[in-house]
Amino acid sequence: MSFNFKTKKIENNKKEKIENGLDEIYNIEKRGREFDFFHLEHKEKNKTIQILMRILFFLFIIFGISVVSFLIFNKQAKFSGEKLIFQIEGPTEISSGSEISYQINLDNQESIDLIDLSVDIKFPSDFKLKFSSLEPMENSNTWKIEKIKAGEKKQIKILGQFLGEVGTSKTISAILNYRPINFSSFFKKNNSITTILNKASVVLDINAPEKVLADGLIGYEIKYKNDTLLPLEAIKIIIKYPENFKLIKSEPEILQSDEDIWFFSNLQPGEEKILKIEGEMKGVIGEIKELKVSLGIIDQDNKFRLQTEKTSIVFLIASNLFIELRINSQTSATQSANLGDILEYEIFYKNNGETEIKNLIFETRLASPNLRWQKLETKTLPRELELVSRNSSSFYKFLDSIEGNAFLTWSRDQIPQIFSLKPKEEGSIPFKIFLQDKIFSGESEAEDKNFPKNFYLESIVKVKAKINELEQSDFEINSQKIITKIKTQAELKIEIGHLGDSAWPPKIDNKSEYQVNWKLNNAMNNLKNIKISTFLPENVEWKQESKVTTGEIKYNPETREVSWEINWLPIYVGEPFSETKIEANFKLSIKPEWLNESIVLLKQTFLKADDEFIQDSISTSYDQISM
Repeated sequence: MSFNFKTKKIENNKKEKIENGLDEIYNIEKRGREFDFFHLEHKEKNKTIQILMRILFFLFIIFGISVVSFLIFNKQAKFSGEKLIFQIEGPTEISSGSEISYQINLDNQESIDLIDLSVDIKFPSDFKLKFSSLEPMENSNTWKIEKIKAGEKKQIKILGQFLGEVGTSKTISAILNYRPINFSSFFKKNNSITTILNKASVVLDINAPEKVLADGLIGYEIKYKNDTLLPLEAIKIIIKYPENFKLIKSEPEILQSDEDIWFFSNLQPGEEKILKIEGEMKGVIGEIKELKVSLGIIDQDNKFRLQTEKTSIVFLIASNLFIELRINSQTSATQSANLGDILEYEIFYKNNGETEIKNLIFETRLASPNLRWQKLETKTLPRELELVSRNSSSFYKFLDSIEGNAFLTWSRDQIPQIFSLKPKEEGSIPFKIFLQDKIFSGESEAEDKNFPKNFYLESIVKVKAKINELEQSDFEINSQKIITKIKTQAELKIEIGHLGDSAWPPKIDNKSEYQVNWKLNNAMNNLKNIKISTFLPENVEWKQESKVTTGEIKYNPETREVSWEINWLPIYVGEPFSETKIEANFKLSIKPEWLNESIVLLKQTFLKADDEFIQDSISTSYDQISM
């Protein structure tokens, strides 16, 4: 009950206050009171607020001007940097050494002009610049462009040549620096292009037989052709020969000491040249031989840039032609003979194969620097003697003129049978050489003391032929080489002189004394271990008196041997070659008990020595000395 009373009392109070307020407003209006606006009282505003309001208003004005200016400027010249097109156009593949063209494109799609442009291009080291539509700056790869207007296009065309190795990739990179006309800062763009050298600038080919004779000759043709539209100024060819290949000749010849490098210059577009090489191929029958040719270009930095490589493979086969040289029925490589001997030659040949051999030519080379012939006998004259043999004087003049090397050649013109040699067929060519029998051919040589030494005759036969069913089958084979060395001429002279009142010839029961003189000389070869010996008969007495100019003389009473030993003798000593005497003498006595038809003072005398040139011993015997 009390709670409701309080609530009503509060509500009544609020209502009274509202009504009083309204009455006051209405009473004023009713009273017609007028307000004097000239005497209104104003409260003073805060000064800080006024300053802030003024600053905000000023900034708003500046912002508005900036926005308007930007909108006006952007409408007239807008630059994004993305509408400038910078490209490099060119082939992605090309032959090495060929002419190549690149185009640098600049397309200004911006709405403002671009100025102070420069294009810096980085080329590979083996690129050779031939032409440019715009001249670069001096001694640089920089191209300057003053201005490109808005919407304008410009190009730089470049022609050049790559001298690189086939299979390599070459990258050209470019950097563009430029400045918009209303800008102070520079902008940059870059681009690049890669080109692969997919083909050689030179076409290389090797012509060679598939099969070649072991130890025979082989020829290679190396063809090379400029496959570009530009001249090639420096070409280098390197050849790796097969093992045991010996170069004989080349066309053109090598211009330096290396046997496997050739240099060529100025090969015009489309021009083809040929390098020919010929050599001897040694090896085992059935062996495979490979020749490798590397061809490249020398660039401006003097570096070798490989272009192409090729190989050629050949198989070694047998000629099956057997040839043997025989002298006095001997085939050994070193033989000996005496002056005046007859050397009986035989060239034996046989086809051991199953294929016909044709066009055989036998060429015998006889080398004799100091040795001369007296006579040549043969059933079939060689080519060299066919004409001179018709005149005997010319024939001997020919023999006398042979000094150093002589050649005797037989072909089908001299021996028709050797035009074709069937399988298993054989034959021989015999001839004889008569050696000089004297050291000197004339007295003038002896008087001039022009003494030749170490006489020898070197003989070898070379056969040229062709396998009938084999391409490029011309071949050469040699017989074994035989050196016939001439033994020195060592001569012993034996002289007997009686001493005092000794009777000559001796008388029965009378003792007689004699002196034996041995005089030795030596001719054209050095001698060592020289021994001259003889034996005394039973009735001859050694007198213990002897003398020598060199060496040592001995007497063995048990064997009754008298020996003279000399360690070494040079050439041309003793009479008549020099005044140096090589002598020995000794004394003997004899008292015959009866007289026969002859009295033997010395038995057989023997001369033995080692000839240093022939590397063999020589020996000579002399008859017994009888009185």
